[in-house]
Amino acid sequence: MSNLLNGSKILAARDRKTKEVDVPEWGGSVLIAVMGALDRARFGDWINEVELKRKATAVEEYSVDEDEANRPGTIVTTDSPDGQAETVPGETGEDVGGEVPVAEPTIASTGQRAFTRTDDVEAMLRYLIACIVDPETFEPAFTLDQLEALGRKDPAPLNRLYEAALELNLDTKAAIEDAAKNSETTAPGGSGGG
Repeated sequence: MSNLLNGSKILAARDRKTKEVDVPEWGGSVLIAVMGALDRARFGDWINEVELKRKATAVEEYSVDEDEANRPGTIVTTDSPDGQAETVPGETGEDVGGEVPVAEPTIASTGQRAFTRTDDVEAMLRYLIACIVDPETFEPAFTLDQLEALGRKDPAPLNRLYEAALELNLDTKAAIEDAAKNSETTAPGGSGGG
């Protein structure tokens, strides 16, 4: 007979893969765990918010004199070294037959990174807060209220912990994707593979 689990047994199970990371600067080691489902979703939502704000800022900063942009033979570009929008005459200076369609600017077209430096650090800290667990309770060791305090720590150990957390979580993601691929190749009731 199988071992049927009730809700309390499921919630008590320590099912998240972990890794202990040595942090000599802090006098010990830290336990990193795979992000829980809700933490992963919240982190993804936060990343999406940051990207949307970044895109909105890039669009607001993008401006070209419309009269100049609509002049025949003018091409609007965002390929300038400083990433700013500028107008340049058509390659031969000849009339190109009316308005030149201008694509909406994107983060990539302005040559800007998806995150500012501060956003990069905050993303790392949010990721760590979701992954660092108390070794005795397996509960998160930090809350988002402690993000600023954690951010004042030496970046070297934070970077090591972040790399370990990424490795642990990406390994899990790859395992999930592999399992999904394998289940697609297994016929119902069959032994799979082939």
